[in-house]
Order: sequence, then structure tokens, then C-alpha cells
Amino acid sequence: MNLSSLEIKIISFQKEYERMVINLLEELHQYLVHIDPLKRLRIEPGYGEMELKKILKEIELMEGIFYLATIGDEVAGFVTATIHRQTSEDLMQAVPSSVGRVTKLYISPLHRQKGLGTTLLKKAEEYARSKECDAMKIEVFAPNEPARSFYGKHNYQPLEIDQIKVF
Repeated sequence: MNLSSLEIKIISFQKEYERMVINLLEELHQYLVHIDPLKRLRIEPGYGEMELKKILKEIELMEGIFYLATIGDEVAGFVTATIHRQTSEDLMQAVPSSVGRVTKLYISPLHRQKGLGTTLLKKAEEYARSKECDAMKIEVFAPNEPARSFYGKHNYQPLEIDQIKVF
């Protein structure tokens, strides 16, 4: 099944979808907890509410967007992105640039393989271009192979890699 056979809409975040978005945020983080080989991640009660509040504040402060993919009255996925404007300190060490940053992208497992992730990613990229960005970044949890593969298929390349040693 592809997008053309679905009643799909891409809309900005609306309060009426808050509970569904909170559930998806918790679903996403629970997945990351599950695949964390070092067992450094956890999810506590109230995580989804806290994360949504953080996202909404971040997009307000950083020229961000929060798009939902809806099918009927269900939220099938979402993308959030912000814009990073360089400071004078940034310009001391990097070429002049404005960079969009996808901060979250998630599709419910029931709605994967239908093109929704690609659609949402493209909407975030279009937004960044409209804000005169010349690049888009996304942080990917290293053990999340499906996400790394997805972004690779969309021409994203690793740039910075954090490493950790637990002792």
C-alpha cells in the first residue's frame, strides 16, 4: 500500500492530537531503550508529556516545525525540525551556513513502508530550504540500523560520531 491509496494529510501539530503524539513519543523512546546495547537509556512515567513540552518549546525558540502525518483521525507519524543560525563563534570554525535539524522523525509500526517517513522528511527539508538553510542534519542513535539505513537512502552521511565508554 502506498500514499496514493490512503487518506493521508500532513498538518502542523494541533492540540487535539496531543495524546496520540505523546503515545508515539513514548513508543519511539521505548524502542530506543530496547535496542540500547549499553542499557544507558530508560523511560519513566511522564516521559511523553515532558518530551512534547520540550519539543514545543524548542520549535518556538528555534524557528521550528512540527508536522503530523494523519490517516483519518489517527496520527501515523511526525517530524520535528529546527533551524540553527550560526553565531560569531561558529563562524570562527566553520563555513557560513544555516542548518536545519530534524530533531524527531517517527512513523508508527502499523504505517511503515508506505512512504510516510520520506514524505515527512521532505516536508522538513522544504521548510529548511524556505528558511534559507543549505544543509539538514539529524542525530541518529548508532544502534538504530533501520534509521541509519533510511537516512542513507536519502543521501545523509555521518558527520560527527559520539563514542562512550562505560566504567
